[in-house]
Amino acid sequence: MYRHLVQMGPEGEAVGALAERVELPNANQSFHLHNLKQAEVIRVRRKGCSLFYSPTFDRMNALLTYLVEDCCQGKFKRSSC
Repeated sequence: MYRHLVQMGPEGEAVGALAERVELPNANQSFHLHNLKQAEVIRVRRKGCSLFYSPTFDRMNALLTYLVEDCCQGKFKRSSC
């Protein structure tokens, strides 16, 4: 789901279209969107009657930087992270 939102870019996608693309039941989709929003790696905005979800690239970049520096002591190796 997050990967799809990244592919959609900063404009994101309406929740209905997102549901069709990721093929998740509504309850599962709501669960994942809620947790991604709580982690602040996505944002939601209302446009008319629709909710649009989009990635927060700066937040995800900060998270990835933290993980690489903390987990890998600044030495990124896929096998060690």
